Amino acid sequence: MDTRFKMLTLLVPLLLAAFVAAAVPASAQQQTNTLQINCTGGPSEIQPLGAPGGWNCQAIMTYAGGTSDPVNPATVTFSAPDAPSWANVIIAPTSLAFVPPTGQTEQVSQPFQISVALTQDAPAFQTQRITIQASTSAPAGTTIAVQPTQIAVTPGYFNLYNVRLDSKIGQGGPQDSVEYPIIIDNFSNGDTRFEFSLLNPDNLPSGFQPVVPEPIVLQSKATGGKQTSGQVTFQVYTPFQNGYVNEIGAMQIKVDSFYAPNTNINGASSQVSTLTQARGFYVPGPATPLVILGMLGAGLALTRMDRDE
Repeated sequence: MDTRFKMLTLLVPLLLAAFVAAAVPASAQQQTNTLQINCTGGPSEIQPLGAPGGWNCQAIMTYAGGTSDPVNPATVTFSAPDAPSWANVIIAPTSLAFVPPTGQTEQVSQPFQISVALTQDAPAFQTQRITIQASTSAPAGTTIAVQPTQIAVTPGYFNLYNVRLDSKIGQGGPQDSVEYPIIIDNFSNGDTRFEFSLLNPDNLPSGFQPVVPEPIVLQSKATGGKQTSGQVTFQVYTPFQNGYVNEIGAMQIKVDSFYAPNTNINGASSQVSTLTQARGFYVPGPATPLVILGMLGAGLALTRMDRDE
């Protein structure tokens, strides 16, 4: 009796273990499924503060344990953890539920979209690769190996600057020089070249002679530049006239901007205006009185010679 009881005591756990092993599906066995992310499309460049760029993506779950394993769905949530501060990455939907396949299917694929909008701080034409990662909630007895992907984001050139004159009105005497400092602040996301020209150069005020500044290149803070502000000088020579002068000359300077590394990429144009007054008596230079005195001296000498004769 004792021997039978002992044998029964040993057999019962073994029978229970065999029953449980037969009842638990294969899904309870540890297996590793794979999630792969593929993204296609996307623009060659994205304009800061413009329309966002878009990518069409597929999340593909490959099941390693057969056509019906695991028996519970898995949740996948997407993110872009290394996106720079100047890129706003939107993923829709942000999460997907993967239901195990049936039949002979071993893969389940679901679509999602990515859009990226850029601020004006995005550095022009500096490509940034953004990783699209996924976190998963795997069923019991299952792990999911995630294979992330990257999208390449290239900002376009964004042109923004400020140009100003400390003083728009200047005054000088006849045949004088009046200077107008032009200050420019570059807020563009790339190095910018500024060129200057006269508006309506064929209709300048009579006698006034303007000298436009040479081009200047200013760096961009977005690309790590330090010299983002600069100053040039617009110069106006007033008319020459003997006696009293009181004339006014109005002029407009046109400012054109370009992306400095490639001036085929145009920026915006702007204008500044000046008003120059030429007022006062013409005062000859030091050479003129000397010439007059020399002529008077020569005249007196000739007169004395005539008298002596």
